[in-house]
Amino acid sequence: MGPAAYTELFFLDEATAYAAGHRPCAECRYRDYKEFSGYWREVHGNPEPGRPLSKSIDRRLHAHRIARNRQKVTFEAAAEDLPDGTIFALGDQAVLVWNSWQLDWSFTGYRKRAFSGRGSVTVLTPRPIVELFSEGLRPRVHGSGAN
Repeated sequence: MGPAAYTELFFLDEATAYAAGHRPCAECRYRDYKEFSGYWREVHGNPEPGRPLSKSIDRRLHAHRIARNRQKVTFEAAAEDLPDGTIFALGDQAVLVWNSWQLDWSFTGYRKRAFSGRGSVTVLTPRPIVELFSEGLRPRVHGSGAN
């Protein structure tokens, strides 16, 4: 990746990209970006004066993605209250909430969990994106996530 160039990131699916704190590209995924930014404005409001919406989103997501100590920012929430699309951690296992299921994440896809996580869990998807999911934004999920 060169300076002043696009970030070349590839993820299993959109739910994984969102968990990493990334938004759809405003150029190569324009329709998805427009949908995302529509939810963003509805939930988080307009950008700061003089700042493009994409830069405002990136700034907020970065603050909810990586702490000053370079560690991933997470938060605690009840597993049963998380909206579809959210990824949380159970020990070392990343788990996707999807269509009333909890699915174990891997680099090659998802598989149904033998038991569901309940109570307080560590949420990996940044809070501002979880808030979009709560309002109806639905990420694309790898085909193995189909129930």
